[in-house]
Amino acid sequence: MPDANGLNYQDIAEHFDCNKGTIFNMVKRDRAKKFMHPMKMAQKVLKTYNVDSPPIDIKAIAKAEGFKLYNQKLPQDVSGMIEKTKSQKNIYINSGHAPTRQRFSLAHELGHHFLHTIDGEHKDNATLFRKENETTPEIDKEANRFASELLMPDKLIRKEIALSGKEIDEILIGELSSTFEVSPIAFTYRLQNLGFELP
Repeated sequence: MPDANGLNYQDIAEHFDCNKGTIFNMVKRDRAKKFMHPMKMAQKVLKTYNVDSPPIDIKAIAKAEGFKLYNQKLPQDVSGMIEKTKSQKNIYINSGHAPTRQRFSLAHELGHHFLHTIDGEHKDNATLFRKENETTPEIDKEANRFASELLMPDKLIRKEIALSGKEIDEILIGELSSTFEVSPIAFTYRLQNLGFELP
């Protein structure tokens, strides 16, 4: 598999006088580390703000980070926008979207704050949260992973499932999505991504 410069693992291995498997494993580890970074950052934020039970008060986190929050009518295809300059920090969320969608949008914008250098404004298209594909910008994929972990922390999901004493089914998914203040669809995707077996 060639890299961005058109070199394959064998070429790189020959250049550094090592075997192809070593290069492949180094690249694989680096990609895994980059993939996990947004989730690790969300866990760090949760620890910083002593969050230990759902639902996550993301508005309080945003305000503690110095943001002014605005819920207002935006074009239907815009979920949210973050604006960071030397003099102001604002997050705009589309008030026309469902409350659970607004929470995810706010968590997504916080992902940009914690993960990326924003100078000016960054606007997020509503379709980004529905289905990622090869055209989704990498920074938005990262912000989505951050938002999922921030709103639905792995540790707290496992704790709530254990406390329920129930098998995972549609009823429990409905109850827990309500507890975490996310949509049942978002919670179902999160469970799948965490490796839970679903009915």
